Amino acid sequence: MACSRYPDCNYRANIGKDGKPRQGPKVLEEPCPICGKPLVERRGRFGLFKSCSDYPKCPGPKGVKKLEAAS
Repeated sequence: MACSRYPDCNYRANIGKDGKPRQGPKVLEEPCPICGKPLVERRGRFGLFKSCSDYPKCPGPKGVKKLEAAS
């Protein structure tokens, strides 16, 4: 969904199938072992996984083990 004042306003929202805005990735307290920025919890087609918050600039953990078997 985009702002009705486009192109003056560049706001966009990621809307789910239910019509409500989706939440962004959950920020974890764990730092990336490569760059030191926080890891985030993302949802992919195979479930939850951890990745660097600076992806794709940081090649950090690409799906560092599925969240320890759902903790």
